Formats: sequence, structure tokens, C-alpha cells
Amino acid sequence: MSAENQKLKIKLEKKDEKTKDALTRKQEVEEILNQSQKQITTLKNELSTLKEEASKNITFSGTYLLNKKNFEDIVHELSSLRSQSRTLHSIYFNMNARISDFDFGDFIDENCMHLFDQIKSNHGKVLFYDENHCISLAIVPPFRIKRSDWITGDLLDTGPLETMLTCEPVICVVHAHAGSTVVAIIKKDDIR
Repeated sequence: MSAENQKLKIKLEKKDEKTKDALTRKQEVEEILNQSQKQITTLKNELSTLKEEASKNITFSGTYLLNKKNFEDIVHELSSLRSQSRTLHSIYFNMNARISDFDFGDFIDENCMHLFDQIKSNHGKVLFYDENHCISLAIVPPFRIKRSDWITGDLLDTGPLETMLTCEPVICVVHAHAGSTVVAIIKKDDIR
């Protein structure tokens, strides 16, 4: 019995030793994991800071607010452009579209697309682009773009913008003050 007890004692000591080794390894792994998590958190914070700084540094040259007449003129001018080599791109994004929805490849300059991606709009946005870098024009239209599309051809597709220009604007004015509310609907013909 004593020999059997001795064997059991040795087995128990070995198991205790293995348990201690396993606990030591577990603590080492937990330490490494904690350090890695701290590094990940630090890198995420640095990335967030860099993104904020980069977005502050983005500037757009030649930014203009257009009245209806100027908008009509620009749309007319754009629709008159032609390219024999079919390098003209018309890109319409509705408000939910993302650049990743399309595979622009090498057709459109990456920097141009990055800037275009920075434009925020509740109506969507339009990019007219020429592969020869003659035209790079982004427009935020006055009305919603219904569907996203990418058209390449020998002319710029201004059809959706021309359709917007034919819309009859109706303005709803709500004036609420001291318990009374006035609602007015104004049509284009009523504005003088």
C-alpha cells in the first residue's frame, strides 16, 4: 500500500506542477493579450486622430453656390462637351451610395474619388470626369438623385440634372409662434 501511495503522491505532485506551469503560462498569455489590446486601442486612437486631421486639411477649389440660371448654364455647357475617345464619365450617387459600390479601376483618379467621397449631401452628388484630366467637376444638386449610376461615353450624361431643372418648385413655409401656426404653400408663379 505504501508503494501505491507513493505512486499516487508522485502523480499528484506532477499534476500540481503541471497545474502551476499552466497557470504561469496563462498569466503570461493574459499579460501579452492585455499589452496587445492596449496597443490596438492606442493605434485606433492615433488612426482616429489622423483621420480627423486629414479631413480638416481637405479643401475644394472653385466652390460656388449657383442660382437656377447659373445651374442651367453649367448643365447646358456640360451637355455640349464631346470626346471621340469616349473618355467622359458621368457618375451619379444617390444619398446612400458609396464609392465602394463601383469598381472605377484606373478610369478615375484616386485623389479625385477621395475628394468626391468627402462631399456630404442629403440629395446625392454628381461627378463629371474626363480621363484626360480636362474636366473634374462635382455638383451637389438641389433635388434628390433617385438612383446611382456610372455612365461612360463620348458625351456627359446630364439627363437627370436636366430633369431636375424642369421641376416646378413648391415651397412649404411653417411659422409657429406663441401657440398659433401658419402654414403657407408657395408655387413658382407666386414668387416675384
